[in-house]
Amino acid sequence: MSGPDEPLEPGERPGERVRRRQAISVLRARLRAVEATWQQESGVDRERVARLEARMEDRRRRIVTLRYEITAARRRLEALESDERRARDELAGFERGLEAMLSEAIDRVETATAPAWSPVPIVGYRMWTIRHLQLRGARAVWTSPAYEATCTPVTGAIGRVHGVPHSDGRCGRLGCGVYALKNAAMLLSPTTRASRPGTVLGAVALSGKVVEHELGYRAQRARVIAAGALWRERMVASDDPGWIGRLFSDPVSALEEPEHGSSRGISGRPRADALHELVGMLEDAGRKLQETYTTTEER
Repeated sequence: MSGPDEPLEPGERPGERVRRRQAISVLRARLRAVEATWQQESGVDRERVARLEARMEDRRRRIVTLRYEITAARRRLEALESDERRARDELAGFERGLEAMLSEAIDRVETATAPAWSPVPIVGYRMWTIRHLQLRGARAVWTSPAYEATCTPVTGAIGRVHGVPHSDGRCGRLGCGVYALKNAAMLLSPTTRASRPGTVLGAVALSGKVVEHELGYRAQRARVIAAGALWRERMVASDDPGWIGRLFSDPVSALEEPEHGSSRGISGRPRADALHELVGMLEDAGRKLQETYTTTEER
């Protein structure tokens, strides 16, 4: 007999197996009736019939066993899938925990080594180039002696980014901030090309957040305290705030002012000597600023 657990064969219609088995039962009954009526053997190979029936019964039992195993396997698969989902949830929790732990460790290190916010400005030295009647740094045009750095991280952040200058790599290989050298003499390095026409050298007071490097600084804010250039056979330099303001608003006009008190002719002098003298003036301005704050603190 067909049990409810026996699966249908490919292409088999529901109820077809029941009808087939009913037909076999009917044929057996008719065979017995014919033999009884005519009292004559039908010639059916009964041993072969018996073997077929035994095989059929064996296959029925095998189908029931396989159906049981399939049901058990499905239940086991559901249990495994549940275990997998639970393991994934636990993994996500572990990952979040590790992320928080590492972030906390980084915060501790950065807090311990964070750049100081000193009320005393740090003196640095840098240069600009006159282009299109403006003073341009390495990355941006300076229209004023006071400049505050901004940042556009490579991570794609939108809007104003706080904490400039950054030291966590979000800005790429060259971090954000106003760059300045520690030593004014480094402005005369062959790689800086300070002797090129249209180059302006200056001393800057760095403030806000300042990140120190081996040779210089990156700062949040900078204010030019002295500046100068070799311009048309003259060395023009000053620490006068009014002249510095004019220099950054209209550099050519400021450098060509005929009555500028710090203008000196350099005709016949080596440009290298004039550049060294200019750098010395910038160093004097830096020392003057530091002495001012030192005297204030002592009071």
